[in-house]
Amino acid sequence: MLIAITATMIVAISFGAFIVLWAAVAMTRRAVEVDAGLEEQPLEEWTLGMPSTQLRLS
Repeated sequence: MLIAITATMIVAISFGAFIVLWAAVAMTRRAVEVDAGLEEQPLEEWTLGMPSTQLRLS
């Protein structure tokens, strides 16, 4: 009886972990398809859009 309960719990936990990982993969794929900001951008675009700041050491 104890073996059956333990096996059932292990199967349930494994199935739950599989569902969580499957949902995470689906959400990641959807985010990558929708968000164009995740595409690679040339370094020039990053430097032109940023204000020049200088750090002072005191």
